[in-house]
Amino acid sequence: VDSFNTGYPYTMTPLPIAFPDDSNTYNLASDTTRQFQWMIGSSLLAAPLLHKNYDKTNLMNIYLPQGRWILFGAGEVFEGPQTLTDFTMPLDQAPVFVGGKGILLLRDLKDDHLYAEVYSVSKDDQKASFYLKGDGNVITIENRLKGDGITNAFVRDETNGKTIPHRLDEKRNAVVFIPEVNRIYTVFCN
Repeated sequence: VDSFNTGYPYTMTPLPIAFPDDSNTYNLASDTTRQFQWMIGSSLLAAPLLHKNYDKTNLMNIYLPQGRWILFGAGEVFEGPQTLTDFTMPLDQAPVFVGGKGILLLRDLKDDHLYAEVYSVSKDDQKASFYLKGDGNVITIENRLKGDGITNAFVRDETNGKTIPHRLDEKRNAVVFIPEVNRIYTVFCN
């Protein structure tokens, strides 16, 4: 919806567009570097194994722009900017890093409900709105997590001021909760 409304390629953003001030992103997809990476929305950096030379070793170079990046399935934390040289991308998980705004809205495939995952990746407060089904329903989440820890995290429904149930996924460094449509949430540490 944001791509349609603004013309900005949120669904698959080339890194030079997402990080225009970072000249290290300019030639990643060349014939020599073969680092095919892009942003999915404002919080996921995709880094799949796309080149035939990677088939046997699963080793690749991955460039991480400025900020904190968390390997999605494993929870391993990296600080950018840096290039992960000969990085082994596990084949049994999504080849993505969480960074940027650190706010994901995901669908549970077993029972089809939505859930949010919020990561401590930014030094600044971040906000994301998710428009659902094109019918005007929206979920807005503000990420105020700072630092390394999530152990004292809370989720507040700003619509009614109440703290809502959540769980901490300490392996993945995420705060997880089930949002409702047309609500505004703030995730913060006490």
